[in-house]
Amino acid sequence: MKHPDSEFADDALFLLGDVLETDLQRYDRAVLCYQRLEASYPGSRLNSGANLRQGDIFLQSQNDIPLAQKAYAKAESLSAAPQNQLSQAQTAQAPVADNYNWANIRAKQRLDLIEKNRGDSGDEPLKLFAVAEHKLLIGDAPAAIEILRDLLERFPDHSLVDDCRWLVAQALQQSGLLSEARAELVLLLESHPKSQYVTTARERLGEVERLQKAQARAAQIEVDQAAPKAKGR
Repeated sequence: MKHPDSEFADDALFLLGDVLETDLQRYDRAVLCYQRLEASYPGSRLNSGANLRQGDIFLQSQNDIPLAQKAYAKAESLSAAPQNQLSQAQTAQAPVADNYNWANIRAKQRLDLIEKNRGDSGDEPLKLFAVAEHKLLIGDAPAAIEILRDLLERFPDHSLVDDCRWLVAQALQQSGLLSEARAELVLLLESHPKSQYVTTARERLGEVERLQKAQARAAQIEVDQAAPKAKGR
């Protein structure tokens, strides 16, 4: 790095890691980038996010649950401690406070996801779920749907079922399969009324239904516009 002392150096490293991870799928190099960020700039506000990213890479693309758990735990601790130490003036800076809040919440969610996997089925369900997450992240929604439906068929009573249904609904919507996405959301709400996804699933259900109505209106407009042309022939 040409300007390691720049106030934007930590941002540059984080963005480089993001490009390596998200755009190029060079996960080993992305991890090195995030680790370099923490080692070179231990006080950076981005370190909690960098550990979150490492956790996702370890879980989704490498299926290494212990390493992922360690990274998420570190992200949670890094986001909780600075938040408690923020001055009143710093807390008023929404981007700074929001960054810590988001990282802390996300890290807890990922740790809870790993904890939910404890059971008689071993680590296979969580590993399959993580692979499906990764497929959806890189834009391969059909592969994600296939993996998740296989998981639901093989482990119908597993504690990750609501997580699977929520992810299936997202993948179906991303694929433009709105009727199937709606059915999956309704099933999630009916079968898991106490799920952490209930509120978000209701919001997503409303969004899907609005999209369906918009598509129906657009289709009707096409029919109405085509009708005069057909009569004139």
